[in-house]
Amino acid sequence: MRLFTLDRRLGAIAERIPLGARLWDVGSDHARLPVWLAANDRIAHAVASDIGEMPLRSATRNIERFGVGDIVETELCDGLPPSARDRADVFVIAGMGGGTIADILARAPWTQEEGTSLLLQPMSSPEDLRAFLLESRYTITNETLLHADGRRYVLIEAVGGGAPQAFDRADLAAGTFIRDREHIESAIKRLRNELCGADERATVELNDSIGKLEGILDDKSC
Repeated sequence: MRLFTLDRRLGAIAERIPLGARLWDVGSDHARLPVWLAANDRIAHAVASDIGEMPLRSATRNIERFGVGDIVETELCDGLPPSARDRADVFVIAGMGGGTIADILARAPWTQEEGTSLLLQPMSSPEDLRAFLLESRYTITNETLLHADGRRYVLIEAVGGGAPQAFDRADLAAGTFIRDREHIESAIKRLRNELCGADERATVELNDSIGKLEGILDDKSC
């Protein structure tokens, strides 16, 4: 049977999973990512987990259909259970809101340990996720802007074992790695909208952050 093709969003995640990795895919739904990786001999093992029984039934059908049951298994669970820390070295949490991803990580504090590799793709509120990561013992190592289905998404790569970091509103709104003009302009617009009704202290902080982002726009590399 011919293997399906990953969409651009999942394809970008697949590109960043190291060859031979042990993967845990949270909220895997139909398990398209782990099945594709396994069928292409890209991973050693994968767990496709989900909070719902129905999605896992679909995942099981895909696993059986493409003959990767020796590599991919399913697990019914909410987020990342304690057993996950010893069963995988790369953890994907994609396709949900930034606040939800942050909550999943907060309930699995072991992910802050050195050696934990995270690929996080928030569908909304990436600033909430950035704030959580920067305030906790994670290090954001890269961010990539993804264009799919007429929308822009970000893929955040992070590792455990860091230390809480200082950040400002510009860092939360735009990240520190993406230098796409449209992305930066959108972040500036959001910050300007927040000026309405802001108190004096917040106004100063917002204006400083807007100025910082405008300076990035002036850089010819953006």
